[in-house]
Amino acid sequence: MDKELIWKEEDGTLGFGDYTLAEKSKVNDFEFDGDLYKVKTFCEMTKLERNGMFVYESVPGTAVDIFRCRRRRWFLMWHPGKMPRSRLSLSRKKNIRFLSMKPMSAR
Repeated sequence: MDKELIWKEEDGTLGFGDYTLAEKSKVNDFEFDGDLYKVKTFCEMTKLERNGMFVYESVPGTAVDIFRCRRRRWFLMWHPGKMPRSRLSLSRKKNIRFLSMKPMSAR
């Protein structure tokens, strides 16, 4: 069974990424809450774009299970437990006011 690279969680948040992949994989034009998302992911990197603009990047790759953004406030939980070096951006002109990043235990 193929794993999804981007999905809508039961709680209405966004999930994306697969750090177990050996080769880069991507999904374009995933519609979520009126926006189009693009994800590129594999063991070395996970990157998310919204409407053609950079949103998230991690090194090494991650699987983010609960991603939510409301008015420049971000929350996300990721796998694996190792802290990735991550970059987040709402846009080039706006700063993030609050950021909560928490590792998730394995399901």
